[in-house]
Amino acid sequence: MKNDKLVINIPEVPEFPYQPEHKKGKLMFGHEYIQAAIEWYKKFDLLKEFKPYIKNASGKLVNQDQTQIVRDIERERQTIHKYLTSQTQDYIQKIRSLADTLPEMHNDCRIAIQIPTYKEEAYIYESLYAWSSQCNLKNQPLNTNQYEINIINNVENGYKTDNTIKNISSFKKDFPHIKVNVIDVEFEVANVGKARKVITDIILQRSLNRSDQKKALYIESEDADIYKVDKHVLIKRIHVLDKKPYLDAVSGQQDFSPHILIQNDYLLLSIKARQLSKELLRNCSLRPDKNENFTFYNRVTTEGWSTCFTAEIYAFIGGYLPVNLAEDYDIGRRISIVRGYEDEKQKFIPNTYTVEQITTIIQSSPRRLIHAMLKKISPWVDFENEQITQEIRELNVHEAIRYL
Repeated sequence: MKNDKLVINIPEVPEFPYQPEHKKGKLMFGHEYIQAAIEWYKKFDLLKEFKPYIKNASGKLVNQDQTQIVRDIERERQTIHKYLTSQTQDYIQKIRSLADTLPEMHNDCRIAIQIPTYKEEAYIYESLYAWSSQCNLKNQPLNTNQYEINIINNVENGYKTDNTIKNISSFKKDFPHIKVNVIDVEFEVANVGKARKVITDIILQRSLNRSDQKKALYIESEDADIYKVDKHVLIKRIHVLDKKPYLDAVSGQQDFSPHILIQNDYLLLSIKARQLSKELLRNCSLRPDKNENFTFYNRVTTEGWSTCFTAEIYAFIGGYLPVNLAEDYDIGRRISIVRGYEDEKQKFIPNTYTVEQITTIIQSSPRRLIHAMLKKISPWVDFENEQITQEIRELNVHEAIRYL
């Protein structure tokens, strides 16, 4: 059943003008870039609080007062409540209303997957199927009370619906043991940042509604065009985040279906070279506190897929920004800032150690990369171009790669 049109009563946020990855502006490197980001966030009343972590004498991350970092369910719930109630009254009422349309979150739920779908009828069933075989560390089926999948089917106002919801319903019928929650909404202007914010805020509201939450909640950010998922993704996320309470997020390995890309040597090589570059830049020897000329790639970055962050840190930094590009990357940037500190010279040092890499692999469709090569354009621009979006959604990657 389709819900009433959802209007986000928050101002649209212009893109941060000093994104190193887009080569915009002059403040691309070092502490000038960090300061510019902090000042930009302040314009939108974000990052009201900082909670720095520092390294003690043994090199271990601790709170600024040298106390041990721990997970705390009550603190998590208070932080979520504070975040949600800071939103506009109209917005929070709609979030609560939408949350009430979904089944209750299980008290044992540890990880909630969020997936925005925008005209994804061709991919969504296969993507959900990829999540259907999650196991524990003993290779037994993972207890389905420990996780759930949350989908927001978001389109612009007045769009004639496609078969995305129908295909989700087919999956739920075929796999009734998998908890899949669906919200079907319209926006005045649809974009991925807005969709991720709404579905994640609904997840947080449902978590607050629980009668007896057992342990910390983690949010898995994913896309709707996933081909293959490591069967231990979720349990390893839970295991690592539980074991290392100083972590705010983990980022898994990303791959673009090499069994398809292998048909074009150049495309496969260019993608692998980019991935290798990111891996090298994540090396601790290049982190900001050791390199004046860092960019924000000198860390483990949060991504739109194969990334998991704690519900508490998401609420603490003020949630997703409703933007068309880099809403996922921005989460990690704000984490680095709120955990950072000023050194003895009053130089701000971002903390790049509370997001770590995890050895699980998720394979995504290479459709955007193949389309970009066919059209001789960048794959990471024109997210607002409806024609390009539709071409990518309709692209048959198995056939298209033959024309490269």
